[in-house]
Amino acid sequence: MRSRTQRRDISLRGLVSLFAMILLSATLIYAQETAESPTRATGENDAGAAAAEDLRKAVQGWYLSASPIITPNWEATSGNVWTVPVGGGVGRVMKLGFQPVNITAQFYGNAVHPAGTSSWGMRLQIAFLFPKLSKRQENLIMEQKLKQLEKETTT
Repeated sequence: MRSRTQRRDISLRGLVSLFAMILLSATLIYAQETAESPTRATGENDAGAAAAEDLRKAVQGWYLSASPIITPNWEATSGNVWTVPVGGGVGRVMKLGFQPVNITAQFYGNAVHPAGTSSWGMRLQIAFLFPKLSKRQENLIMEQKLKQLEKETTT
């Protein structure tokens, strides 16, 4: 059985982790909005907008994720029933060769867990994506490929 101090420490760590994820999300959203602002499009030399543009390019395709799985073991003794993970991770949508994929890594500390079980967990995931393109999108991709081939043959 955990003491009151241990439970308080665990919940504080969970709150700090949640706050850090929210702060990072807000920063990335601000960077994207700033980079896409009309000031940047007009060509004004704004160092803040340039820095935001650089940040947006650096994080393009990246995202934050959290999908903890809270698990009960109804056959366990009292106090050993629940596993409650707190944490999150990052993911990226990208291409491996020609295949679009979604790769995610998540790490969790188990704020509540049965005695004799792990105090942390990790999830690594890869999902192969098969997007359905509209005719317009297919034509745009073909045009891009043709332009690329033309550039390669002229050089």
